[in-house]
Amino acid sequence: MGSIPTAGSDLMPDSRKDPFLSYIESKCLYFAKEKGILEHGEHVLCAVSGGIDSVSMLLILYALRSEMDITLSCAHLDHKLRPTSHEEAMFVRKTCEELNIPVVIGEEDVKRYDAFHPSHSLEENAREVRYRFLNHVANDIKADKIAIAHNMDDSVETFFMRVIRGTDLKGITSIPVRAGKIIRPILCLSRNEIRKYVKIYNVRYVVDESNYDIRYTRNRVRHVLLPYVQREFDPKVKEHIYSLVNSLREVDEYVEQKAKEIYDRILTRNKAYVELDMKSVYNIESLLIRRVIALSLEHIRGIRIERSKIDMIYDLIKGFKNGTVTLGAGFVASVNYGKLKISISKPVAEFCRKLNPGRNVVEELNCVINMEISKKDIFSPEEKDIAFFDADEMVLPIYVRNWKKGDRIEPFGMHGSQKKVQDVFTDNKIDRDKRQRIPIFVDGKGRILWVYGLKRSRLFPIKENTKKVLKLSVKTIERRKLSFE
Repeated sequence: MGSIPTAGSDLMPDSRKDPFLSYIESKCLYFAKEKGILEHGEHVLCAVSGGIDSVSMLLILYALRSEMDITLSCAHLDHKLRPTSHEEAMFVRKTCEELNIPVVIGEEDVKRYDAFHPSHSLEENAREVRYRFLNHVANDIKADKIAIAHNMDDSVETFFMRVIRGTDLKGITSIPVRAGKIIRPILCLSRNEIRKYVKIYNVRYVVDESNYDIRYTRNRVRHVLLPYVQREFDPKVKEHIYSLVNSLREVDEYVEQKAKEIYDRILTRNKAYVELDMKSVYNIESLLIRRVIALSLEHIRGIRIERSKIDMIYDLIKGFKNGTVTLGAGFVASVNYGKLKISISKPVAEFCRKLNPGRNVVEELNCVINMEISKKDIFSPEEKDIAFFDADEMVLPIYVRNWKKGDRIEPFGMHGSQKKVQDVFTDNKIDRDKRQRIPIFVDGKGRILWVYGLKRSRLFPIKENTKKVLKLSVKTIERRKLSFE
């Protein structure tokens, strides 16, 4: 195979089956049926790196293809991270040709991608690129499932890594057997079983030298921590941890089911945000409340959020407090008056616009404001969207702007006293993320005349001797219509 390190020899698909091969294949068949990860007639895309795990997975599924009535295809992504990456891709192509399995080979300069995404590690970015490629190929060839070659040892290593870093119930259940289209059909096999399988099969595979570099956390767990625990405490620690993970996964699935029932009941869903009325769930178990919060975050962001953020939101909900938690990547979670809202944070920049007579389109606030000055006969009882003022006494021009901290208004009935606009918002239970989007009308001296829809100033009321009336009216419009105004 040129310069790439490999082990074994060429495939011998016609060689007589050893009993151990049949045992491994039967074990995986039972596992697939028990977990419901493969259905008869499905098209399965196998992610094959060329390493021992993915090659063994490919051979096992190849052996089961008739009994399971499945169609196989393969995909390999050349990450261009190693000088031998092209040869590795050609090795995968040759292996698939020998088995007469269609294969798609892709290329991606992961180091270049990594340079533009510095907030994640190289390994995380490589994983992101790889899964994006696999999903793209699966959609193109109309594959029903994407098979990934994680094994039992991977699951145990992930368990230790997450416990060391800090995790929750979902995290401690390690690698899921299935997640959407993704399936892991050899998760039931230990690394030793896989090694014995390929040794008996006498098949070649690529050896990734980086798997022995203990600078990486997983490799330190694999080559340092686990051997020490096996040697000093219990040789069967991997089996014990794997059994524990499976038991915890059953608990996690139950919690997930119950949380989804609650989530669906109290959810208001939108492409831009999710909102949940948490008042109805104050008395349920904290574990379920936290999972409902996690489901909300996953819906809007598409990824899991660290436990600390979930705890911060939970503390606001249980403490009957209003507040905001920044989630990163432009997302924010806010708790206001018993409602949890997760959305993209798009603060409205401060602005102040002079109003002209007639129609004024205010894109910043997504509304149209009409201002007209005429005789007193246009006056009628004020409504939520309309306010009237004595035009003869006003100081023109009139401006519209958004709220600023420290704003005060002189409402009717307060005899010259002022009230904070922030208190007006609080009295009317206006969410914090909506306050910057409420029009504030001021006169030529900067005095607040009207907090739209909430409070009118006592300044310039309509009196018996009023001759001219200034009428302000507001109409919200669909954002998509603004470009046509």
